[in-house]
Amino acid sequence: MIIARSPLRVSFFGGGSDLPAYFSEQPGCVVSTTIDLAVETVLRPRARGGVRVVTDGVQTADVPSGIEHDFVREALLNDDPRTPLDVSIHSDVRSSGTGLGTSGAVVTSLVAALAALRGVELDPAELAATASEIEMVRCGRSVGLQDQTASAHGGLRRYDFGTDGTTSTTRVDMPAAAHSELQASLVLVDTLIGRDAGTQLSHQSRTIARPGGSRARVTRMVEMARAMHDELVAGRIDSFGAALHEAWTLKAQVLGATASPVVDLYEHGRRLGATGGKLLGAGGGGHMLFVVPPERRAGFVEDVGAHRVVPFRFSEEGTRVRVA
Repeated sequence: MIIARSPLRVSFFGGGSDLPAYFSEQPGCVVSTTIDLAVETVLRPRARGGVRVVTDGVQTADVPSGIEHDFVREALLNDDPRTPLDVSIHSDVRSSGTGLGTSGAVVTSLVAALAALRGVELDPAELAATASEIEMVRCGRSVGLQDQTASAHGGLRRYDFGTDGTTSTTRVDMPAAAHSELQASLVLVDTLIGRDAGTQLSHQSRTIARPGGSRARVTRMVEMARAMHDELVAGRIDSFGAALHEAWTLKAQVLGATASPVVDLYEHGRRLGATGGKLLGAGGGGHMLFVVPPERRAGFVEDVGAHRVVPFRFSEEGTRVRVA
């Protein structure tokens, strides 16, 4: 049995600049961290032949091309395993529409597990590149590069996306005290609204590419990502909430979101004492991250609803594979 565990991520700054529509013309930059919530893919030999896939449902097919789940089907066709398999995918959060990079983690864990089945251990860059190829090209999804890259590498990092299609990663080495203080200030809230990230990102790609579209606002997000990387390395986190608030404002303009239950939740969080926050992922739903002074955290959680607050911690690990 092979188990591949790929972490989810919380993206802080630079979202949208990892889309080809943006970085094909000017470099992108994202600052994000992986967290201790993850997706696991489990592979087991199957005695009865064919492929059995367990995700939100169960499907059995004689050959990989008969699998309906596009990520599983295309990962299997890309890797072409020679043995019948049981493929089970488990997530610590709901399987889609979370804003936490779930789909990227699913594909990354699949690629890592299938490589391990062949006795191969992919390095993080190769793992991210293969997972991105499957999701973006083979599955035709209008997503960016950050989710697979973060899930493969792990940790609090800066990712730079070059116009030539290359990605470079830099670990954000914060002072320990500032790192702990930042983590203690973050509250993750489930909006209880799902959405299709591919649809949202397809819309965002079109607005970036359109003359007079959102490129200038994404460029400002890139500038913020680079500046906040330097602030975090220096251990200066006092401006973190205000910077996220500016990023929230810019993202709302990019997405054209000015009135919705998500906007209402954000404004409610600000009234409760949050200094800033952001909607994670492509927009429209998923999870919202707030920066809350530690002394106001208990009251904030109680008012928002403890059932909606998702406990998490930063994680330094990227995708890991073990054989059981």
